[in-house]
Amino acid sequence: FLDKVEISGFHFQREFMRPFEVAMGSRESTAERKELILNIISHLIQARGHHIMSGWGSVLSIICMGAGYPDPLSSLAYTILEGIVVKHNALCIENLADTVKALVAFGKNNLSLERSLGAISCMV
Repeated sequence: FLDKVEISGFHFQREFMRPFEVAMGSRESTAERKELILNIISHLIQARGHHIMSGWGSVLSIICMGAGYPDPLSSLAYTILEGIVVKHNALCIENLADTVKALVAFGKNNLSLERSLGAISCMV
C-alpha cells in the first residue's frame, strides 16, 4: 500500500495506521506489543518513508505516545523520531504541529535528560 501514490484527498494511509495508534494508546496493550508497534513503524519508515503521505500524523502520534513510556519504549520512539527529523526533514515541516508535539513530549520527559535536551535542540 505504500508503493502506490496516495490520491489527493484520500487518507488510506492514515486509516491503515489507525489500529496501531489505538493499540499503542491502549492500557491493555503489553510493553512487548507496544515495542512491536514501534518496530513496525520504524521498518515502515526505513523501507517506504518517502512514500508516506497522510500516514505521518499517525506515525508521529505513535511516537509521541512512546515518549510517555519507560525504556526501552521511550528510547526506541526517540530513535525513530531522530531518524525522521534527519532523513525526512521536509515532511517534518509539512507536519510541523505533529512533529513539534512529539518533540515536546520528549522535551518534558523526565526519564532521560539527554533525550529531553536532544528534543529541545531539534526545536531550536
